[in-house]
Amino acid sequence: MDLVLELKNNASKLLLAIMESRHDSENAERILYNMRPKELVEVIKKAYMQGEIEVEEPPQEGEGDEEEHSASPLNVGHNIYILAHQLARHNKELQAMLKPGGTYGEGDEALEFYAKHTAQIEIVRLDRTMEQIVFPVPNICEFLTQESKLRVYYSTERDEQGSKINDFFLSAEDLFNEMNWQKKLRGTQEDPGNTNTVPSQPILYWCSRNMSFWSSISFNLAVLMNLLVAFFYPLEGRRGGRLWRKRFEVAATGETTPGDGYQTHAVISEGKRENQNSHVRNNLDECV
Repeated sequence: MDLVLELKNNASKLLLAIMESRHDSENAERILYNMRPKELVEVIKKAYMQGEIEVEEPPQEGEGDEEEHSASPLNVGHNIYILAHQLARHNKELQAMLKPGGTYGEGDEALEFYAKHTAQIEIVRLDRTMEQIVFPVPNICEFLTQESKLRVYYSTERDEQGSKINDFFLSAEDLFNEMNWQKKLRGTQEDPGNTNTVPSQPILYWCSRNMSFWSSISFNLAVLMNLLVAFFYPLEGRRGGRLWRKRFEVAATGETTPGDGYQTHAVISEGKRENQNSHVRNNLDECV
């Protein structure tokens, strides 16, 4: 069975290379002449079902490291799906079959899975021609938070040519580490059958996915605490008014002198001593 998967994997890669070498319909017509659209979709669904069965079965000893480099049924099915996605541009029947709930209702789960994990980009060449590149999206990309996506989208800087690629690749390692961290917090596994499980931490995972919310809460609490200290601090008399006037002047001008901190501390200390002295005098009067 492994040899059959390897053969299908190599054949799908070869056909993809042929399709990407030329963008006209000649190669697509030759491929569809030898392989009917219905057969192509059936191969995709069978590969997905075979991959789902292997996920449920525990791997044998010594197969954990080799599985990453071997052709898995899910990867083979994904390559064939990308091939069918490119062929569908030249065949309306195949285009209708690749849509979940289309002509054939069975196996919609496979088509939905591959459609969700497939993306494409458009590249403008030097000769002003646009090329579409279709590629599979790894499962770990599901753990990238929406906040990180927006941060990359809005904060990635452009170079002299107006491209964001250089700055994006500089932050790619941090994004990958964040996705691994999110995956560990959720307590899931990327490789099927991996015995090194991580304890599930749903609370920490939920908190980590709402970091902007917690940042806004902490900022608002800091502002509230400063306002409470500013309006309810026990400063009375002329020294208190002088201190408040000094604070407003510093806040308005943004300028401070080397002695401001000492003068403020001295005024507060004198105010405390006066309060203590008045309290002692009141106690003596009551005793007399």
